Amino acid sequence: NNIQGDFINLNAPNTGDTGSDTSLNSNVSVTNSTFTNAGYHGITVEAANGATFNRDTFTNMGTDAIDFEYDNYSTVFVNGQPTEAAEDNISITNNTFTNFTGDWFASLQGQSPGVQEQNVTLAYNTIDANSPLIEITGPNPYLTPSQYWNKGLTIAFNKGLQPALPTTGASIADPPGNVAAMTIQYVVGVKIAGNTFPLFDG
Repeated sequence: NNIQGDFINLNAPNTGDTGSDTSLNSNVSVTNSTFTNAGYHGITVEAANGATFNRDTFTNMGTDAIDFEYDNYSTVFVNGQPTEAAEDNISITNNTFTNFTGDWFASLQGQSPGVQEQNVTLAYNTIDANSPLIEITGPNPYLTPSQYWNKGLTIAFNKGLQPALPTTGASIADPPGNVAAMTIQYVVGVKIAGNTFPLFDG
């Protein structure tokens, strides 16, 4: 409870704490846990291959509930394997997220050549906040090799308990295209199914 920053940050090894080891966090499991009052994000994923968040409760976050970020830089590949930063094989299921001021899920990293983000599942979660839902920008797949793609996203059977706001902060009175509860750009292979998301009507 009562943390100034993030509840959980799967951080990239960029602080010197890991010496020459630049491998990704792996085999992370966070289950049946309760987190209350974070000044920043609920979950931050910068560098992970294999992480599960299941049946957890996250309450009161100062900004985005879930943030996949690696600011400015791109994934570094060593012998074809991602190091330093990538967000692969992440499962966020059956959790409850209550009261946050930013997006429920944010992944805004369109830098070149890109950050590998593959096989992310958001399923059976409950969202209880009058906030935007999802905002994703990956690297342009027409301009970068496939190893950098944001690929394989599933958003299924989640439920919102309050009307969602648009990601742009705009209103329904603005021209079409400026308002969306979910904004997804440059993601290869997206499945959105079975969600219940009430939307703000302006």
